[in-house]
Amino acid sequence: CKKPVLITNVGDIPMYFKNEEDLIIATPDDVNSIVEGFEKILFNNKLSIKLSENGFNWMNYNLNYRNMSQKLINFINQF
Repeated sequence: CKKPVLITNVGDIPMYFKNEEDLIIATPDDVNSIVEGFEKILFNNKLSIKLSENGFNWMNYNLNYRNMSQKLINFINQF
């Protein structure tokens, strides 16, 4: 939807996303960290636009069924 996203840092999140590049990563169970993340999104228009574009591009590339189907076909064809 090309909207900036805030997510908490749980599991493998840092392996897939870069903070303030693809989305905002907040500390879990830390209200101040979450508030600061929302403030960055709300009050920094340039950052919000960058997060929206980069997040959309990441999702479109990594989760698009056409891209993933082609990756699977390429993997199967290796054998």
